[in-house]
Amino acid sequence: MNPLPLLLLLVLSLPPTTRAACPNLCSGHGECSRPDLTCNCFFGWTGGDCSLRQCKLGFAWSDEAKVTDNAHNLKACSDRGNCDHQTGMCTCMAGFEGRSCERMSCPIDCNGHGTCVSMRYHAKQSDIYNEGKSYGDNTWDADKNFGCVCDEFYAGYDCSLRECPVGDDPMTSGQANEIQQLACTATSGTFTLTFYKQGPPFRPMTTPPIAWDASTSAVTTAFTGIADVVVTYKFGTAFCAGSTDSTRNVVQIEFKQDFGDLPVMIVGGNMASSIQIFGAAPDFGATGEAVVGGDGGTGHVPTRGTKENEPCSRRGFCDTLTGVCTCYTAFQTSDGVGQAGPRGDCGSPKGGITACPGTSLACSGHGYCLGSPTFQCVCSAGYTGGDCSERTCPTSYSWFDTPVGLDNAHYKIECSNMGVCDKTKGECKCRTNFEGAACERMSCPGGDPPCTGHGTCLSQAQLAENSLVHSNGARTDLTYGKIPNYKYTWDYNKVWGCQCDQDYTGYDCSLRVCPKGDDPITGNGNGLLDPIQVKEVQNIFCMAKSGTFRLRFRNYETVDISHDANIYAVESALENLQSIGGATYQGDVTVEVSPGDPNCNATACCAYNRTNGTSFHGNTLSIYFISELGNLPPLIVSQNKLGPYNNGTGQYKKLVGGEGPTSIAVTTRQDGTTEHAECSNRGICNRADGVCACFDGFGSSNGNGRHSKAGTRGDCGYVLPVFMPSAQ
Repeated sequence: MNPLPLLLLLVLSLPPTTRAACPNLCSGHGECSRPDLTCNCFFGWTGGDCSLRQCKLGFAWSDEAKVTDNAHNLKACSDRGNCDHQTGMCTCMAGFEGRSCERMSCPIDCNGHGTCVSMRYHAKQSDIYNEGKSYGDNTWDADKNFGCVCDEFYAGYDCSLRECPVGDDPMTSGQANEIQQLACTATSGTFTLTFYKQGPPFRPMTTPPIAWDASTSAVTTAFTGIADVVVTYKFGTAFCAGSTDSTRNVVQIEFKQDFGDLPVMIVGGNMASSIQIFGAAPDFGATGEAVVGGDGGTGHVPTRGTKENEPCSRRGFCDTLTGVCTCYTAFQTSDGVGQAGPRGDCGSPKGGITACPGTSLACSGHGYCLGSPTFQCVCSAGYTGGDCSERTCPTSYSWFDTPVGLDNAHYKIECSNMGVCDKTKGECKCRTNFEGAACERMSCPGGDPPCTGHGTCLSQAQLAENSLVHSNGARTDLTYGKIPNYKYTWDYNKVWGCQCDQDYTGYDCSLRVCPKGDDPITGNGNGLLDPIQVKEVQNIFCMAKSGTFRLRFRNYETVDISHDANIYAVESALENLQSIGGATYQGDVTVEVSPGDPNCNATACCAYNRTNGTSFHGNTLSIYFISELGNLPPLIVSQNKLGPYNNGTGQYKKLVGGEGPTSIAVTTRQDGTTEHAECSNRGICNRADGVCACFDGFGSSNGNGRHSKAGTRGDCGYVLPVFMPSAQ
């Protein structure tokens, strides 16, 4: 007897789990679990056979909210790049960088005239007085938003602009230089003084070490190249020793060429604890003498600098390409105190000034002149400059700036600090991938049209309201940014991202989604580790005698369903939904009806009363989901036009002449426990065309899991029959 047929019969009779191993032996990058023959991949690997490399996760730039005001969750490539599963590396969108595209790139590396830093680092460096202006403890963008801190004499979001000399307006009077006061009690050692020019950004400049007994000339010399100062001692000739009191001196430092309200200097060195320093801040200005025990005396009270510190002294036009001032007629470069000098700031009048500056007209016709003695222009809305000839650009919340308090940044600024203002037109020229009149929006990826034409471009607030990812495809009531001026959701209408169409995925919707199906190897009832899997069943109870209703499943709504529709009409209405089935296969549900009373017909709804108005009966529809797998969101009654309603008194009508109350409700009778896995966990998805490449022994199924037959789903959910070669 030829044993081959018997052997073939024996093999064909074996369950799939006994004649198969894990796909491709998990490619050597995972362990094979029994009895479901599923690969448990090692860290960094993924796919049904563990053949694909995972990309690094990062906090997403644009994201559908998980809960209210909770977006920016971990996603591969931070939702600003696509993962190359062959290398495990992200291909980032232009303007983003990092292993997971987690950082915003600085434009053109700040043009070589600045330093590219994160919001967190910039806040730390700017908080020179430890005032708690840190950024990052609870903010999503602290290590993601990077920007340029420009070198001295450069400006702009990309440090491409030149700063013009600043100076005091020579036509104003009665203003004071900044005076800061120090009280010293040291008897030995050295110290340094760090001076910050007006900012932000603050640019620190530190003196060389100064001896405790330095003279006024020695202190002045230490400021060479830092600031032009006048140093005055209250007592004696030594910084810390007075002629009448050897342990205390009061020192005044007046800034002659740095105008405006200046930051208080910072004392360093080994005798720093012996020196107190007071600027002209409100909490020091009125009590300077009292702080040092009354030794300050007249002329030693700190004074707030009140002179202007404006580009070109507000008496000229600044060319931001060269950093050179073009002075208005009758003004010239000054020495800082109104006379001609080398500052280049237009702070010196050439002669008697009798009119406001302006092109052809006073204030260029875009403002009004204050007249004598200042002859300053007050510009109309939308105009700026000393002669009101320049246009202002729109403002919006800044992308990168200096915090003004704990986690409190992103205040309004021209062009959102993500573009350059064209002052001839009042228009912002935005950085690539930013848009809006004030460059206030991060553009959606995917080119023109956005999202590669396969999705919808939405703001963070809109993505939350349309959130589907974390809700199994059903609409939620989540919101993002609804609290006005809430500092942690500052980006609610600034960061935009893609919500892809049903059959597309990727941060830019350029990738295809493959068919999903039930794993045919699992759910066979092989013990506790492999319980039998079931499909979802939901019940609809309906009690009505007229009218229509509609059902919604995963945000798609049926046509009107009549109260007396038969089960086939209900099936058809559901199967025609885009959310049941899809582009690859026809949706499939089975509907059964259980009449609530023998007098009810086998229709969607019934309303029958057999006890003369005290007890009503309706029908129950059982919806068996055949093509949709897993634990499904409930059907929602999205429109209820069933009748009758009530009689105007708020009470339902009693059954009179066939009329009765209406009621319709959905309950889940059985949660689905089947997988809803791409390629049924038995193949690899080709993102270019959305086609599954099935592992050996698997093919397209009809979606019935372990009972699957060959079908058109394209999901690798069918176990192919075993064919053995003939004896020949």
